[in-house]
Amino acid sequence: HLVPVIVDGYLKGHTGFDAGFVYNAMKTKALEMPKPPVPLSSGRSGLEYYLKLGYTPVDKVTESVSNTLELAYDDWCIAQMASAMAKEDDYRMFMERAKNYVNVWDSETEFMRPRKEDGSFLEMAGGKEQDIVEKDGHRYYRYFDPLLVGVRPNRHYTESNAWQYLWSVQHDINGLISLFGSNENFNRKLDTFFSMDPSITGPKYIGVVGTIGQYVHGNQPSHHVAYLWNYSGEPWKTQYWTRQICEQLYRPGPGGLCGNEDMGSLSSWYILSSMGFYPVTPGSPVYSIGSPLFGKTTIRTAEGVEFIIEAKNNSSENRYIQSATLNGEVLNIPEISHADIMKGGRLTFVMGPEPNKELFKLHRSDSPDNR
Repeated sequence: HLVPVIVDGYLKGHTGFDAGFVYNAMKTKALEMPKPPVPLSSGRSGLEYYLKLGYTPVDKVTESVSNTLELAYDDWCIAQMASAMAKEDDYRMFMERAKNYVNVWDSETEFMRPRKEDGSFLEMAGGKEQDIVEKDGHRYYRYFDPLLVGVRPNRHYTESNAWQYLWSVQHDINGLISLFGSNENFNRKLDTFFSMDPSITGPKYIGVVGTIGQYVHGNQPSHHVAYLWNYSGEPWKTQYWTRQICEQLYRPGPGGLCGNEDMGSLSSWYILSSMGFYPVTPGSPVYSIGSPLFGKTTIRTAEGVEFIIEAKNNSSENRYIQSATLNGEVLNIPEISHADIMKGGRLTFVMGPEPNKELFKLHRSDSPDNR
């Protein structure tokens, strides 16, 4: 994902480049197919169908479900930059396209499910022996199995299965929750994700490492998932699991990272989460709160401004936030902004061994997924 990296930096004040030129390049890539040949591994290999159908079909595009979800997320990111540059028509167009994730949602199975060009969902495996369909040079697994990762070019998801890619709607988390009908139903699915058997359907995929249930910390698609309870009314579970991941899946010495360090993702997850927050939605200047690992952390900006994170009574057992203040004011929402950090100040947590279930009952109405 290059688009979220660019947009995230731009919205956080890194503007020392030709923003108009870069924006036009992103817009062109989102609207026009690249010149052939287009490799199957290309992030926009399914763009032709995405523009026509609102999703990329499994019988035409490799890793079609991931392709659809990530194109929708890119569209949302482009919309944020369009808004910042006062391109309102573009903003509306890309925000509408950002809703395309719903086109692969299957309410019956509660998964983002492979869908064919004719609009039908791929048949469930249901105990049938998996095989491969080959047509016009394209290959794909015949049946939908939520636990199947598989191998390229046959697979439906990128290095993951349906459980792991279900949550890849960072740009519209409230919209994702609404697909489940209630916070309770969403939390039930999320609880199951972390508690179920970690096994996947063969063939084995080497990237499924660092597992807690079907959560895979060793690969990037899962990295934001432990923070989603902040959006669904049970933030104490985010506090529990983010601390658990820090303590269980990181070790000092060789082999201390549990999986794929692509672009520093595992290390940056740890650094951010150990301070007590994480950017769930790159492309938005908002950080979601977890459970700080250290008693005191100081961030010093290039301008010499200090932002201090203090966690009183902190320990592995005292992983739950009892109260939180930002510059002395009560923090009622499990979020801080990038601007809060850059202008300096103090974020103070009081920690304890039991969850305070009355804390963070509110969620910011203008959260990134609502913009």
